[in-house]
Parts: sequence; C-alpha cells; structure tokens
Amino acid sequence: MTTVGEIAEDQNKHNALGVAGMFNIFSKETNISANTNGNVATKTYHSGNEFGARGKSHNLTATKDVNYIEKIEDIGANAFRAQDQTVVVGKDSDNVQKQGNQVFVNGKRLDHLHAKDLRKEDEIHLGHKYIDIDREFKKLELNSNSFARNKQSEGMQVNFNDMNNRYIDVSNAKKDEFNNIYVDLDAQYLMAPQPITRDCQIVCVNRFFS
Repeated sequence: MTTVGEIAEDQNKHNALGVAGMFNIFSKETNISANTNGNVATKTYHSGNEFGARGKSHNLTATKDVNYIEKIEDIGANAFRAQDQTVVVGKDSDNVQKQGNQVFVNGKRLDHLHAKDLRKEDEIHLGHKYIDIDREFKKLELNSNSFARNKQSEGMQVNFNDMNNRYIDVSNAKKDEFNNIYVDLDAQYLMAPQPITRDCQIVCVNRFFS
C-alpha cells in the first residue's frame, strides 16, 4: 500500500504546499458538482459524483491515486474513478462497508472502487489520523503569510498582450534561499478561463485585486 508517509517527506522538501500538494482538492468540507479529474483529501465529503485521476494525468500522486476522506455523508456511485488507487477513510466510517470485492456507502455500491483498494485508518495501525487536515491547514496558513511578505522576484518577463498566449517567463528570475520564485499577479488572470501550465520549479503566486 502507498502511504502518505512514503510520499509526504518528499512533498515537504520539494512542494511549498507540503502534504496538501499531493491532492487536487484539499479541504475541510467538500461538495463536488462536476466531473473532477483529480484526487481528494477532506475531513467531510458531503456529496458529489465523479472524481479520480484517470489516464496519464499529471494529477496522479506518485504511481497511483491516493484519496483520504475522514467522513463520508453521501457520495455518487461513480466516485473514485482512477485505475490504480488507494482510498483511506476515517476509523469511524461505519457507513462504508466491504462486501466481497465491492464497496458500499450508505448501502449504495460504488462502481469503480474495489474492496482491496479501501482501508480504514484503524487498519493501518498508525496510532493517529492518516492525515491531520486541521494541522496541515495551520501549516498552509503560516506558509501563505510567509510567501505574501515576499516581493516579486527580480528578472521576471511578463507578457499579457494576447489573452490566449499570456506568459510569465521565470527562466532568468532570481530565486530565494529556498529555491522559490515569487510572482505578483492580478486575481483577474487566475479567474480567467484559459488554462495555466507550468514548466519550471516552484513558483509562489501572490494574487491581488485591482
């Protein structure tokens, strides 16, 4: 079984988000209203149907999809759609049951999750939560405050003239002591429909509203 511990050490060294960087959705409460090609870590999953990293998606964590849900209130039958995955639920998730090689939540069968890929926290014998989400959010808050105090890195090249070919070139940007690069970016660009792609090391985006 792939455990968070095996990956988290590397994430804490190389990802500014730490353990949260392993997940596409990292939250205290989750409702999913659209098909999501990515994995989830949350305290309470309220509702939602389809999620899970599929194909050769860059969203895959390590070699497989890892999901952690401490409490499931309701969930759609098409959840956990990854081909190779590990799903961990809270030790008190009595409404999550294995029957043969199938998994049921509130008596509803999940179409894509097999019993062999499901574990409860108390089966792993860690002596603590698989992921302490409250603790991780405190770390994220401290990191966010620290990043926000940094000015934009020197040497940036920014071109937003063509709305479909905007780019930020950080190849000559000056890194800080932790190998990070900082970008000050108007929030309107983060909310635009165009996709965001990257081809570099860690870049910390400090958004502002104009």
